Amino acid sequence: MEKDDFLVRVRNVSFITQERGGQNFPDCDIRFGRCTVLYGPNGSGKTWFSRVLAGEIEPAVGIRTEAPELKGRVELVSFETGLRLIEAEKHRDESDLNGGAADLGRPVKEYLGTEDRIPSRFMGLIQRFRIDTLLNRGLRALSSGELRKVLILHALIDEPLLLILDDPFDGLDIDARQELTDFLEHLLDQCSLVIVSGRRREAPEYTDQFLELSAPSGAACSSSPDFRRNENRKLWDKIRSRSGDNGNENKNATSLLEMKQVSVSYREEVILRDINWRVLSGEAWKISGPNGAGKTTLMELVNGDNPKAYGQEIYLFGRRKGSGESVWEIKKRIGHVSPALHMRQLMGIPLMDVVLSGFFDTLGLYDKAKDIQIDEAREWSRLFGLEGYLNATMRQVSFGIQRVALIVRALIKRPELLLLDEPCHGLDDHNTGMVLNAAQLIAEHRIATLLYVSHDPDHQVPAITHNLVLKTHGEGGYTAEVREL
Repeated sequence: MEKDDFLVRVRNVSFITQERGGQNFPDCDIRFGRCTVLYGPNGSGKTWFSRVLAGEIEPAVGIRTEAPELKGRVELVSFETGLRLIEAEKHRDESDLNGGAADLGRPVKEYLGTEDRIPSRFMGLIQRFRIDTLLNRGLRALSSGELRKVLILHALIDEPLLLILDDPFDGLDIDARQELTDFLEHLLDQCSLVIVSGRRREAPEYTDQFLELSAPSGAACSSSPDFRRNENRKLWDKIRSRSGDNGNENKNATSLLEMKQVSVSYREEVILRDINWRVLSGEAWKISGPNGAGKTTLMELVNGDNPKAYGQEIYLFGRRKGSGESVWEIKKRIGHVSPALHMRQLMGIPLMDVVLSGFFDTLGLYDKAKDIQIDEAREWSRLFGLEGYLNATMRQVSFGIQRVALIVRALIKRPELLLLDEPCHGLDDHNTGMVLNAAQLIAEHRIATLLYVSHDPDHQVPAITHNLVLKTHGEGGYTAEVREL
Protein backbone atom coordinates (compact mmCIF):
# COMPACT_ATOMS: atom_id res chain seq x y z
CA MET A 1 0.00 0.00 0.00
CA GLU A 2 0.99 3.63 -0.46
CA LYS A 3 1.16 6.21 2.30
CA ASP A 4 -2.23 7.80 3.05
CA ASP A 5 -4.16 4.98 1.37
CA PHE A 6 -7.53 4.47 3.06
CA LEU A 7 -7.77 1.67 5.65
CA VAL A 8 -10.75 2.40 7.94
CA ARG A 9 -13.50 5.01 7.89
CA VAL A 10 -15.91 5.66 10.79
CA ARG A 11 -18.95 7.91 10.53
CA ASN A 12 -21.72 8.89 13.01
CA VAL A 13 -20.87 6.16 15.52
CA SER A 14 -22.53 6.25 18.95
CA PHE A 15 -23.81 3.90 21.60
CA ILE A 16 -25.95 4.00 24.72
CA THR A 17 -25.15 2.37 28.06
CA GLN A 18 -27.06 2.33 31.32
CA GLU A 19 -24.04 3.71 33.18
CA ARG A 20 -23.11 6.53 30.83
CA GLY A 21 -26.16 7.26 28.69
CA GLY A 22 -25.59 8.30 25.07
CA GLN A 23 -22.04 8.65 23.78
CA ASN A 24 -21.03 10.08 20.40
CA PHE A 25 -17.67 9.30 18.83
CA PRO A 26 -15.67 11.40 16.37
CA ASP A 27 -15.74 10.73 12.65
CA CYS A 28 -12.31 9.66 11.46
CA ASP A 29 -10.28 8.11 8.66
CA ILE A 30 -7.38 5.79 9.45
CA ARG A 31 -4.80 5.92 6.66
CA PHE A 32 -1.78 3.78 5.91
CA GLY A 33 1.53 5.00 7.33
CA ARG A 34 -0.06 7.43 9.78
CA CYS A 35 -0.14 7.54 13.58
CA THR A 36 -3.42 8.32 15.33
CA VAL A 37 -3.75 8.91 19.07
CA LEU A 38 -7.12 8.14 20.66
CA TYR A 39 -7.30 10.07 23.93
CA GLY A 40 -9.96 10.40 26.62
CA PRO A 41 -10.61 10.06 30.35
CA ASN A 42 -11.49 6.76 32.01
CA GLY A 43 -14.97 5.66 31.02
CA SER A 44 -15.07 7.73 27.82
CA GLY A 45 -15.29 4.63 25.60
CA LYS A 46 -11.70 4.44 24.31
CA THR A 47 -11.51 0.66 24.52
CA TRP A 48 -14.94 0.21 22.90
CA PHE A 49 -14.09 2.60 20.08
CA SER A 50 -10.72 0.93 19.50
CA ARG A 51 -12.56 -2.38 19.07
CA VAL A 52 -14.82 -0.69 16.51
CA LEU A 53 -11.73 0.52 14.63
CA ALA A 54 -10.30 -3.01 14.79
CA GLY A 55 -13.51 -4.50 13.40
CA GLU A 56 -14.05 -6.67 16.48
CA ILE A 57 -17.53 -5.22 17.06
CA GLU A 58 -20.01 -3.54 14.76
CA PRO A 59 -21.60 -0.33 16.07
CA ALA A 60 -25.39 -0.44 16.40
CA VAL A 61 -25.46 3.21 15.34
CA GLY A 62 -23.15 4.54 12.64
CA ILE A 63 -21.00 3.06 9.90
CA ARG A 64 -17.54 1.50 9.77
CA THR A 65 -16.01 0.64 6.42
CA GLU A 66 -12.59 -0.81 5.64
CA ALA A 67 -10.31 -1.39 2.68
CA PRO A 68 -10.44 -4.96 1.27
CA GLU A 69 -6.70 -5.36 1.90
CA LEU A 70 -7.25 -4.93 5.66
CA LYS A 71 -9.18 -8.16 6.15
CA GLY A 72 -7.32 -10.38 8.63
CA ARG A 73 -4.49 -7.87 9.05
CA VAL A 74 -5.56 -5.91 12.14
CA GLU A 75 -3.96 -6.46 15.55
CA LEU A 76 -5.28 -5.00 18.82
CA VAL A 77 -3.11 -5.29 21.95
CA SER A 78 -4.73 -4.37 25.27
CA PHE A 79 -5.06 -5.47 28.89
CA GLU A 80 -7.87 -7.75 27.74
CA THR A 81 -5.47 -9.39 25.27
CA GLY A 82 -3.14 -10.29 28.13
CA LEU A 83 -6.03 -11.40 30.33
CA ARG A 84 -7.32 -13.78 27.66
CA LEU A 85 -3.85 -15.22 27.15
CA ILE A 86 -3.26 -15.85 30.86
CA GLU A 87 -6.74 -17.35 31.25
CA ALA A 88 -6.00 -19.71 28.35
CA GLU A 89 -2.72 -20.70 30.01
CA LYS A 90 -4.57 -21.47 33.25
CA HIS A 91 -6.91 -23.80 31.34
CA ARG A 92 -3.83 -25.56 29.95
CA ASP A 93 -2.41 -25.97 33.47
CA GLU A 94 -0.67 -29.35 33.68
CA SER A 95 0.46 -29.17 37.30
CA ASP A 96 -1.12 -32.54 38.04
CA LEU A 97 0.97 -34.08 35.26
CA ASN A 98 4.17 -32.49 36.56
CA GLY A 99 4.13 -34.17 39.94
CA GLY A 100 2.46 -31.13 41.49
CA ALA A 101 5.10 -28.67 40.27
CA ALA A 102 3.66 -25.28 39.35
CA ASP A 103 2.78 -24.96 35.67
CA LEU A 104 4.10 -21.56 34.57
CA GLY A 105 2.54 -21.77 31.12
CA ARG A 106 4.01 -22.26 27.67
CA PRO A 107 7.51 -20.90 27.14
CA VAL A 108 7.60 -17.50 25.46
CA LYS A 109 9.42 -18.96 22.44
CA GLU A 110 6.55 -21.40 21.86
CA TYR A 111 3.99 -18.59 22.00
CA LEU A 112 5.98 -16.48 19.54
CA GLY A 113 6.56 -19.45 17.23
CA THR A 114 9.70 -20.82 15.65
CA GLU A 115 12.64 -18.53 14.96
CA ASP A 116 12.10 -18.76 11.20
CA ARG A 117 8.62 -17.27 11.75
CA ILE A 118 10.11 -14.11 13.28
CA PRO A 119 11.15 -11.59 10.58
CA SER A 120 14.81 -10.61 10.89
CA ARG A 121 13.95 -6.94 11.39
CA PHE A 122 12.40 -7.85 14.75
CA MET A 123 15.49 -9.59 16.11
CA GLY A 124 17.00 -6.27 17.15
CA LEU A 125 13.79 -5.37 19.01
CA ILE A 126 13.87 -8.75 20.78
CA GLN A 127 17.33 -7.95 22.08
CA ARG A 128 16.60 -4.32 22.96
CA PHE A 129 13.41 -5.37 24.78
CA ARG A 130 15.47 -8.09 26.53
CA ILE A 131 12.95 -10.68 25.32
CA ASP A 132 15.86 -12.92 24.33
CA THR A 133 16.36 -13.60 28.06
CA LEU A 134 12.68 -14.58 28.43
CA LEU A 135 12.33 -17.13 25.64
CA ASN A 136 12.44 -20.14 27.97
CA ARG A 137 10.28 -18.57 30.70
CA GLY A 138 6.62 -19.55 31.10
CA LEU A 139 4.03 -16.94 30.11
CA ARG A 140 2.46 -17.01 33.59
CA ALA A 141 5.82 -16.18 35.18
CA LEU A 142 6.22 -12.89 33.27
CA SER A 143 5.93 -9.53 34.96
CA SER A 144 3.29 -7.12 33.64
CA GLY A 145 5.92 -5.17 31.71
CA GLU A 146 7.47 -8.32 30.25
CA LEU A 147 4.05 -9.62 29.20
CA ARG A 148 3.28 -6.30 27.49
CA LYS A 149 6.50 -6.54 25.46
CA VAL A 150 5.77 -10.13 24.41
CA LEU A 151 2.18 -9.29 23.38
CA ILE A 152 3.34 -6.38 21.23
CA LEU A 153 6.03 -8.49 19.56
CA HIS A 154 3.52 -11.29 18.91
CA ALA A 155 1.20 -8.79 17.20
CA LEU A 156 4.02 -7.39 15.06
CA ILE A 157 5.14 -10.80 13.81
CA ASP A 158 1.86 -11.20 11.90
CA GLU A 159 2.73 -8.02 9.94
CA PRO A 160 -0.56 -6.13 10.41
CA LEU A 161 -1.59 -3.22 8.22
CA LEU A 162 -3.31 -1.66 11.25
CA LEU A 163 -1.82 -1.98 14.74
CA ILE A 164 -3.89 -0.69 17.69
CA LEU A 165 -2.10 -0.45 21.04
CA ASP A 166 -4.18 0.29 24.14
CA ASP A 167 -1.95 1.97 26.78
CA PRO A 168 1.20 0.42 25.27
CA PHE A 169 3.64 2.18 27.61
CA ASP A 170 2.04 1.08 30.89
CA GLY A 171 4.30 -1.27 32.82
CA LEU A 172 7.38 -0.59 30.68
CA ASP A 173 10.56 0.74 32.25
CA ILE A 174 12.04 3.99 30.94
CA ASP A 175 14.44 2.36 28.47
CA ALA A 176 11.75 0.08 27.06
CA ARG A 177 9.36 3.03 26.61
CA GLN A 178 11.90 4.89 24.52
CA GLU A 179 12.79 1.77 22.54
CA LEU A 180 9.12 1.15 21.74
CA THR A 181 8.49 4.80 20.82
CA ASP A 182 11.41 4.78 18.38
CA PHE A 183 10.52 1.39 16.92
CA LEU A 184 6.89 2.34 16.29
CA GLU A 185 7.99 5.38 14.31
CA HIS A 186 10.02 3.16 11.97
CA LEU A 187 7.08 0.75 11.77
CA LEU A 188 4.97 3.41 10.03
CA ASP A 189 6.66 2.41 6.78
CA GLN A 190 4.74 -0.87 6.95
CA CYS A 191 1.44 -0.16 8.71
CA SER A 192 -0.87 2.36 10.34
CA LEU A 193 -0.73 2.88 14.09
CA VAL A 194 -3.41 3.80 16.65
CA ILE A 195 -2.26 4.52 20.22
CA VAL A 196 -4.99 4.57 22.87
CA SER A 197 -4.27 6.47 26.09
CA GLY A 198 -5.83 8.41 28.94
CA ARG A 199 -2.78 10.68 29.17
CA ARG A 200 -2.05 13.39 26.61
CA ARG A 201 1.70 13.35 27.20
CA GLU A 202 1.97 9.81 25.82
CA ALA A 203 1.23 11.01 22.29
CA PRO A 204 4.52 10.60 20.36
CA GLU A 205 5.97 13.50 18.39
CA TYR A 206 5.14 11.76 15.11
CA THR A 207 1.37 11.75 15.81
CA ASP A 208 -0.59 12.74 12.68
CA GLN A 209 -4.14 12.67 14.04
CA PHE A 210 -5.47 13.31 17.54
CA LEU A 211 -8.96 12.02 18.41
CA GLU A 212 -10.30 13.21 21.76
CA LEU A 213 -13.25 11.49 23.42
CA SER A 214 -15.42 13.37 25.87
CA ALA A 215 -15.78 12.52 29.54
CA PRO A 216 -18.85 10.56 30.64
CA SER A 217 -21.79 12.72 31.60
CA GLY A 218 -21.35 14.04 35.13
CA ALA A 219 -17.81 12.71 35.50
CA ALA A 220 -15.49 14.60 37.82
CA CYS A 221 -12.39 15.32 35.78
CA SER A 222 -11.74 19.04 36.06
CA SER A 223 -8.14 20.14 36.51
CA SER A 224 -8.94 23.64 37.85
CA PRO A 225 -7.08 24.64 41.06
CA ASP A 226 -10.32 25.13 43.04
CA PHE A 227 -11.60 21.70 42.01
CA ARG A 228 -8.27 20.08 42.90
CA ARG A 229 -8.14 21.74 46.32
CA ASN A 230 -11.68 20.61 47.08
CA GLU A 231 -10.97 17.04 45.97
CA ASN A 232 -7.75 16.92 48.01
CA ARG A 233 -9.55 18.18 51.11
CA LYS A 234 -12.26 15.52 50.79
CA LEU A 235 -9.62 12.87 50.13
CA TRP A 236 -7.64 13.87 53.22
CA ASP A 237 -10.77 13.92 55.40
CA LYS A 238 -11.59 10.40 54.24
CA ILE A 239 -8.09 8.98 54.63
CA ARG A 240 -7.49 10.33 58.12
CA SER A 241 -10.92 9.41 59.53
CA ARG A 242 -10.57 6.76 62.23
CA SER A 243 -6.80 7.33 62.11
CA GLY A 244 -6.53 10.40 64.34
CA ASP A 245 -5.62 13.89 63.17
CA ASN A 246 -1.90 13.17 63.06
CA GLY A 247 -1.89 9.62 61.72
CA ASN A 248 1.10 7.71 63.07
CA GLU A 249 3.46 10.69 63.25
CA ASN A 250 3.92 10.42 66.99
CA LYS A 251 4.07 6.64 67.26
CA ASN A 252 7.32 4.84 67.97
CA ALA A 253 8.76 3.27 64.83
CA THR A 254 8.92 -0.51 65.10
CA SER A 255 10.02 -3.09 62.58
CA LEU A 256 7.06 -3.96 60.38
CA LEU A 257 8.85 -5.99 57.69
CA GLU A 258 12.26 -7.62 57.55
CA MET A 259 13.88 -9.94 55.00
CA LYS A 260 17.18 -11.73 55.57
CA GLN A 261 19.03 -13.42 52.69
CA VAL A 262 15.79 -14.04 50.79
CA SER A 263 16.07 -15.65 47.35
CA VAL A 264 13.43 -16.71 44.81
CA SER A 265 13.84 -18.89 41.73
CA TYR A 266 11.53 -20.58 39.24
CA ARG A 267 12.69 -23.79 37.64
CA GLU A 268 16.40 -23.02 37.21
CA GLU A 269 16.07 -19.25 36.82
CA VAL A 270 16.97 -17.06 39.80
CA ILE A 271 14.75 -13.96 40.11
CA LEU A 272 15.76 -12.53 43.51
CA ARG A 273 19.04 -13.29 45.25
CA ASP A 274 20.11 -12.57 48.85
CA ILE A 275 17.62 -9.78 49.60
CA ASN A 276 18.21 -8.01 52.92
CA TRP A 277 15.66 -5.33 53.75
CA ARG A 278 14.08 -3.77 56.84
CA VAL A 279 11.01 -1.52 56.86
CA LEU A 280 9.88 0.39 59.95
CA SER A 281 6.25 1.13 60.74
CA GLY A 282 5.10 4.35 59.06
CA GLU A 283 7.92 4.46 56.50
CA ALA A 284 7.29 5.03 52.79
CA TRP A 285 9.41 3.11 50.26
CA LYS A 286 9.75 3.13 46.51
CA ILE A 287 10.85 -0.16 44.95
CA SER A 288 12.60 0.34 41.63
CA GLY A 289 14.31 -1.74 38.98
CA PRO A 290 13.91 -2.73 35.31
CA ASN A 291 11.15 -4.95 33.94
CA GLY A 292 11.61 -8.48 35.28
CA ALA A 293 13.74 -7.45 38.27
CA GLY A 294 11.30 -9.09 40.70
CA LYS A 295 9.44 -6.07 42.09
CA THR A 296 6.04 -7.76 41.93
CA THR A 297 7.55 -10.99 43.27
CA LEU A 298 8.89 -9.02 46.24
CA MET A 299 5.43 -7.56 46.90
CA GLU A 300 3.84 -11.02 46.70
CA LEU A 301 6.31 -12.36 49.26
CA VAL A 302 4.93 -9.73 51.62
CA ASN A 303 1.19 -10.08 51.03
CA GLY A 304 1.09 -13.88 51.13
CA ASP A 305 0.36 -14.51 47.45
CA ASN A 306 3.70 -16.23 46.82
CA PRO A 307 4.39 -19.56 48.57
CA LYS A 308 8.13 -18.98 48.10
CA ALA A 309 7.93 -16.79 51.22
CA TYR A 310 7.64 -19.80 53.49
CA GLY A 311 10.80 -21.49 54.67
CA GLN A 312 12.69 -18.19 54.36
CA GLU A 313 13.60 -15.63 56.98
CA ILE A 314 10.84 -13.08 56.46
CA TYR A 315 9.28 -11.23 59.40
CA LEU A 316 6.00 -9.35 59.03
CA PHE A 317 4.14 -7.51 61.80
CA GLY A 318 6.68 -8.85 64.30
CA ARG A 319 6.20 -12.50 63.40
CA ARG A 320 8.20 -14.86 61.21
CA LYS A 321 6.31 -16.12 58.17
CA GLY A 322 5.42 -19.77 58.45
CA SER A 323 5.28 -19.73 62.24
CA GLY A 324 1.60 -20.61 62.42
CA GLU A 325 -0.14 -17.50 61.10
CA SER A 326 -2.79 -17.83 58.40
CA VAL A 327 -2.74 -16.02 55.08
CA TRP A 328 -5.97 -14.29 56.12
CA GLU A 329 -4.38 -12.92 59.30
CA ILE A 330 -1.80 -11.25 57.07
CA LYS A 331 -4.19 -10.01 54.40
CA LYS A 332 -6.58 -8.30 56.81
CA ARG A 333 -3.79 -5.85 57.72
CA ILE A 334 -2.71 -5.17 54.11
CA GLY A 335 -4.19 -3.18 51.24
CA HIS A 336 -2.91 -4.24 47.84
CA VAL A 337 -3.14 -3.18 44.19
CA SER A 338 -1.09 -4.73 41.37
CA PRO A 339 -1.36 -5.85 37.73
CA ALA A 340 -1.27 -9.46 38.96
CA LEU A 341 -4.22 -8.86 41.31
CA HIS A 342 -6.10 -7.21 38.44
CA MET A 343 -5.50 -10.30 36.29
CA ARG A 344 -7.00 -12.54 38.98
CA GLN A 345 -10.19 -10.52 39.45
CA LEU A 346 -13.56 -12.08 38.68
CA MET A 347 -14.89 -10.15 35.69
CA GLY A 348 -18.54 -11.09 36.08
CA ILE A 349 -19.22 -9.43 39.45
CA PRO A 350 -20.53 -5.89 40.10
CA LEU A 351 -18.06 -3.15 40.98
CA MET A 352 -19.88 -2.66 44.28
CA ASP A 353 -18.93 -6.23 45.25
CA VAL A 354 -15.33 -5.60 44.19
CA VAL A 355 -15.12 -2.55 46.45
CA LEU A 356 -16.82 -4.31 49.38
CA SER A 357 -14.52 -7.33 49.02
CA GLY A 358 -11.75 -5.11 50.42
CA PHE A 359 -13.31 -5.58 53.85
CA PHE A 360 -13.07 -9.37 53.50
CA ASP A 361 -9.81 -9.78 51.50
CA THR A 362 -11.50 -12.02 48.94
CA LEU A 363 -11.78 -12.05 45.15
CA GLY A 364 -15.52 -11.59 44.99
CA LEU A 365 -18.04 -11.10 47.78
CA TYR A 366 -19.06 -14.20 49.73
CA ASP A 367 -20.28 -12.61 52.98
CA LYS A 368 -23.16 -10.22 53.46
CA ALA A 369 -21.81 -6.71 53.96
CA LYS A 370 -23.03 -4.62 56.88
CA ASP A 371 -24.95 -1.41 56.25
CA ILE A 372 -22.04 0.64 57.59
CA GLN A 373 -19.69 -1.09 55.12
CA ILE A 374 -22.06 -0.42 52.23
CA ASP A 375 -22.27 3.25 53.20
CA GLU A 376 -18.49 3.41 53.43
CA ALA A 377 -18.14 1.80 49.99
CA ARG A 378 -20.51 4.35 48.48
CA GLU A 379 -18.61 7.26 50.06
CA TRP A 380 -15.24 6.07 48.77
CA SER A 381 -16.72 5.31 45.35
CA ARG A 382 -18.25 8.78 45.14
CA LEU A 383 -14.89 10.33 46.00
CA PHE A 384 -13.20 8.47 43.11
CA GLY A 385 -16.06 8.99 40.62
CA LEU A 386 -17.30 5.38 40.64
CA GLU A 387 -20.86 5.95 41.84
CA GLY A 388 -22.31 5.65 38.32
CA TYR A 389 -20.65 2.27 37.72
CA LEU A 390 -21.33 0.32 40.93
CA ASN A 391 -24.08 -1.86 39.41
CA ALA A 392 -22.05 -2.66 36.29
CA THR A 393 -19.85 -5.76 36.22
CA MET A 394 -16.10 -5.56 35.81
CA ARG A 395 -16.45 -6.92 32.29
CA GLN A 396 -18.83 -4.09 31.34
CA VAL A 397 -16.48 -1.23 32.25
CA SER A 398 -13.11 -0.12 30.94
CA PHE A 399 -9.75 -1.24 32.29
CA GLY A 400 -9.23 2.18 33.89
CA ILE A 401 -12.54 2.05 35.78
CA GLN A 402 -11.67 -1.50 36.90
CA ARG A 403 -8.34 -0.26 38.25
CA VAL A 404 -10.01 2.62 40.15
CA ALA A 405 -12.35 0.08 41.80
CA LEU A 406 -9.34 -2.00 42.90
CA ILE A 407 -7.65 1.08 44.36
CA VAL A 408 -10.77 1.91 46.37
CA ARG A 409 -10.87 -1.75 47.46
CA ALA A 410 -7.33 -1.41 48.84
CA LEU A 411 -7.97 1.87 50.66
CA ILE A 412 -11.40 1.19 52.10
CA LYS A 413 -10.29 -0.75 55.20
CA ARG A 414 -7.46 1.71 56.04
CA PRO A 415 -4.72 -0.93 56.14
CA GLU A 416 -1.59 -0.85 58.26
CA LEU A 417 0.48 -1.73 55.20
CA LEU A 418 -0.38 -0.45 51.71
CA LEU A 419 1.20 -2.08 48.64
CA LEU A 420 0.79 -0.04 45.45
CA ASP A 421 2.34 -1.91 42.52
CA GLU A 422 1.93 0.22 39.36
CA PRO A 423 -1.38 1.59 40.69
CA CYS A 424 -1.79 4.13 37.86
CA HIS A 425 -1.89 1.57 35.03
CA GLY A 426 -4.64 2.59 32.62
CA LEU A 427 -5.64 5.69 34.58
CA ASP A 428 -6.31 9.08 33.02
CA ASP A 429 -4.70 12.27 34.27
CA HIS A 430 -7.45 12.98 36.79
CA ASN A 431 -7.52 9.54 38.40
CA THR A 432 -3.72 9.37 38.36
CA GLY A 433 -3.70 12.62 40.32
CA MET A 434 -6.20 11.22 42.83
CA VAL A 435 -4.09 8.10 43.43
CA LEU A 436 -0.83 10.02 43.75
CA ASN A 437 -2.45 12.52 46.12
CA ALA A 438 -3.76 9.66 48.26
CA ALA A 439 -0.29 8.07 48.37
CA GLN A 440 1.28 11.43 49.23
CA LEU A 441 -1.13 12.06 52.12
CA ILE A 442 -0.67 8.53 53.48
CA ALA A 443 3.13 8.77 53.31
CA GLU A 444 3.41 12.35 54.56
CA HIS A 445 1.21 11.77 57.61
CA ARG A 446 2.33 8.17 58.20
CA ILE A 447 -1.24 6.89 58.03
CA ALA A 448 0.11 3.53 56.87
CA THR A 449 3.40 1.99 55.86
CA LEU A 450 3.67 2.39 52.08
CA LEU A 451 5.50 0.24 49.52
CA TYR A 452 5.23 1.81 46.05
CA VAL A 453 6.25 0.65 42.56
CA SER A 454 6.09 2.72 39.37
CA HIS A 455 8.20 2.92 36.22
CA ASP A 456 6.68 6.23 35.18
CA PRO A 457 8.97 9.18 36.07
CA ASP A 458 5.90 11.44 36.30
CA HIS A 459 4.20 9.22 38.88
CA GLN A 460 6.34 10.18 41.85
CA VAL A 461 5.30 10.58 45.49
CA PRO A 462 7.45 13.33 47.08
CA ALA A 463 6.84 12.13 50.66
CA ILE A 464 8.58 8.81 49.92
CA THR A 465 12.06 9.01 51.43
CA HIS A 466 13.44 5.46 51.03
CA ASN A 467 14.31 3.56 47.86
CA LEU A 468 14.95 -0.17 47.46
CA VAL A 469 16.78 -0.55 44.15
CA LEU A 470 16.83 -4.00 42.54
CA LYS A 471 20.00 -4.44 40.49
CA THR A 472 21.63 -7.35 38.72
CA HIS A 473 23.65 -9.80 40.80
CA GLY A 474 26.92 -11.16 39.45
CA GLU A 475 25.72 -14.75 39.86
CA GLY A 476 22.32 -14.17 38.26
CA GLY A 477 19.03 -12.64 39.32
CA TYR A 478 18.60 -9.36 41.17
CA THR A 479 19.74 -8.22 44.59
CA ALA A 480 18.77 -5.12 46.56
CA GLU A 481 20.47 -1.87 47.49
CA VAL A 482 18.95 0.63 49.93
CA ARG A 483 19.13 4.32 49.04
CA GLU A 484 17.69 7.49 50.50
CA LEU A 485 15.63 9.82 48.32
